[in-house]
Formats: sequence, structure tokens, C-alpha cells
Amino acid sequence: MKRILFLGVSILLATASNAQVIFSGVSPASIAGNYELTYGEPTSGWGSDDLMDPANSVLGELALYDDANNYGCLNPSNPGDLAGKIAVLYRGDCEFGLKGLNAEQAGAIACVIINNVPGGPIPMAPGDNGELINSIPVVMISDVDGAALVAAMDNEPVTVFIGNKAGYYEYDLGIKASEILRPVSSSIPLALVENG
Repeated sequence: MKRILFLGVSILLATASNAQVIFSGVSPASIAGNYELTYGEPTSGWGSDDLMDPANSVLGELALYDDANNYGCLNPSNPGDLAGKIAVLYRGDCEFGLKGLNAEQAGAIACVIINNVPGGPIPMAPGDNGELINSIPVVMISDVDGAALVAAMDNEPVTVFIGNKAGYYEYDLGIKASEILRPVSSSIPLALVENG
């Protein structure tokens, strides 16, 4: 009995320790993979939904937020392009919360802020407007990752996933963040099948 209990607790801990919020490129293949991120958490003053809950995950196409300098501090000149998509904009000129709020009000389903200085993403304070965001997630990625995504957006639609993937995909084992999905037949992991 102790062994069964120990095994159950071990599996639960392994699954919980691997549950994490990710920013993952889905398509095209040139941008596929996970990217380093920071995100606005409700526990730190953001009004957005908790990204640790897989139900709040977002899968969508990226669209560049078009204002004077792509900073998201002003109303966008392309709200129709942002509606139902993930707004992409740059860090700078105004607080992170205002950027997220402007993206949400333009109809975006999420907001990705690209660091405008060399380096990785930094923690984001909500400022005066972060708590006004109703539900969209606000994340930040590095300048290098952002440049790769924007370059890909110039050529074709770019789709990304933001959130906790545990249980989001039908055949995902959810044990590791390695993105290996279990195929319908449950025989060989999909990543191995596709790898020549």
C-alpha cells in the first residue's frame, strides 16, 4: 500500500513540477519551438486570467500593433487586423499595463511585448492599467526572438501558443515540456516518427 501511495504522489509531483506557462511557435516550421518569456500574473496586480490554468491558453495568429512606433501606447491604426489575433508590439514609452489594455480594447486575444533592448524578457509591472485588463494574457519575449517572429510575419502568417499546455492538446502526455505528443495509436512519440 505504501508503494502505491508513494508512486501516486511521485507521479503527481512530476506532473505538477512540469506544468508551466510556455510561449511556443507553432507555424511556420522556421519559428517552431519554445521561447523564453515573462508574463503578467493576476497575483501581481494584472487583471488577465491565470495562465497556469490550461483553459486560459491562447493559440492564434500574430499581428503587428500599428501605431506611431509599434509601442502600443496609442490607439492602433489597424484594429481590424488585431481583432481575434495576438497583438505584437515593442517595449518602451509607456507602462506594460497600458500596452495590454490597448491591445485588448482593439480586440486582440493576447499581447506579446518584444524587448526593445538587447537581452531577455524582464518582469513586467502592471502599472495603473494592468488591473483593467479583463482577460487577455500579456507576455514579453526577448529582442532576438521577437526579431525572428517579426521577420517571419513579413513572409507568412505566424501562429503561436501561449499558456500551460498540460491537457491542452488531445494526445499530449503532459509529463515534460519537451513538446512530444502521443500519437493516436500510442506507439511511437510523434517527434520520433517525424525525425528521419
